[in-house]
Amino acid sequence: MLTEWRKFLGMLIAALGCFSPSRAAEIGSTVVAKTFTKIEVQNAAVDTVGPGQLLKVLAVNGNKLQVSRGQPGWILESSVVPLDKAEQHFNRAFATGAGSADYLARGNVRIATGKINEGLADLKRAVELAGSDKLPYLEALGYGHLKAHDQVAALAAFDQALKLKAAASTLMGRGLAYYQMGRLDEAASDFQKAIEQNAKQAFPRKYLAVVLHDQGKLPEAKQQIESALQIDPNDSFAHIAAGRLYYDLKNYDDALLMFDRALTLDKSDVEAIVGRGVVLHAIGKDLAGAKATFESAIKLSKPEIDSAYLWSNLGQVETELGLLELALKNLSQAIEIDPLLLEARSHRAWLIGKHFSDEPQKLEQAKEDLRLVFRNQSETRTFWDYRALALLNRKLGNSDLANKAEADALSVGDTAPKRFVEAFRASLAQ
Repeated sequence: MLTEWRKFLGMLIAALGCFSPSRAAEIGSTVVAKTFTKIEVQNAAVDTVGPGQLLKVLAVNGNKLQVSRGQPGWILESSVVPLDKAEQHFNRAFATGAGSADYLARGNVRIATGKINEGLADLKRAVELAGSDKLPYLEALGYGHLKAHDQVAALAAFDQALKLKAAASTLMGRGLAYYQMGRLDEAASDFQKAIEQNAKQAFPRKYLAVVLHDQGKLPEAKQQIESALQIDPNDSFAHIAAGRLYYDLKNYDDALLMFDRALTLDKSDVEAIVGRGVVLHAIGKDLAGAKATFESAIKLSKPEIDSAYLWSNLGQVETELGLLELALKNLSQAIEIDPLLLEARSHRAWLIGKHFSDEPQKLEQAKEDLRLVFRNQSETRTFWDYRALALLNRKLGNSDLANKAEADALSVGDTAPKRFVEAFRASLAQ
């Protein structure tokens, strides 16, 4: 019921510095380094950031801000500028003749504030003006291309940078490009190399955990994500990744804790809100709360984000609450947004077969839904698919086909929360 990782790959890029404008010196706000600045813990440097580096404020203590790029530490508030004022700040240098560092800083800020084309132009100019040390400029350009969803160009920039030096941050960038391109083994290799270079960095660990999760290597993913959270306990994305993982491990209590923790770090994080709703639905003890959670996520979701799965999850909860017409409407809304969202089609077919089978037009719609679900023989089948197929065949008097679909549903019971599978098994015994 959770979305595939690539639907929210933008969150990976956001974790590297692309956040929404807000005031400085508030927890959750985004600030930008004015110049080269050390991130310190007990007066010892744990990281260094350059001009234009975006940082999320994790805590405020007097004139110091706690920030992190994978290793939490403190910087002076005077060394940063709020994101919404950063472009104006860096524009000052252009009045007297800007250099490569000025273009780099302004380019990063423009990328972060949605000015993708202008930002890429600045970053390309920074590379042109850079002297022998082009590494940071090529790396920034690679991340800019990732933000623009141009993985090929990003890969070229990171490859060029890695010829100069195999820096951990560059390996992470190339790993992200590989991940977006579906080249999981190469992504995992780059993230592992980044960890070997700096074992105290949380970022490559959380990204490696995502890849391992996608590859079905859940114990290895669990080890990496828990290590990442030990290093940086204030990373909302890592908590979301952990929540997803615990969900797939059927550890719903810990999954809920992870999503709740992510929401304490960023209460408007749509993915954390959705994750919380999915877990509440899986547990089944607070369906009204799950419904309210999905409705909140829909209100907060941005137009560019695929919201089909939100409407699908909402419809599923409403089905259990007995809000049948509303459930049918919202499942249909999900399918209208994304006709290829097969899970929504399986749930709609089951809903129609269970409660609307005496309406011929709707019954034909359910049959068409399942034709589409089972059209591609190579598609991985889920409990929801076979449950709907079994019910519809039973309604149509196809007992042999219904019996087979029921057995198939039980054979893939691990693709749904346990309570649904147990209820299904109990219904067959009656």
